[in-house]
Amino acid sequence: MIIIIMRIKKLNQRTKLWHQHLTSCMYIHGGAGSGKTTILIEKLRQKEKTFNFGS
Repeated sequence: MIIIIMRIKKLNQRTKLWHQHLTSCMYIHGGAGSGKTTILIEKLRQKEKTFNFGS
């Protein structure tokens, strides 16, 4: 049981790192003044609130 919980935590950390990687890529390729970055940041904040709620 403990091993499964530890694996889930590692998976969540990997998922979070992957999201950070994707956001940095999208930030670079978003284009100047397109507003995509602001929308993306807001979506990430909402996801992070739900992500932190479970821990």
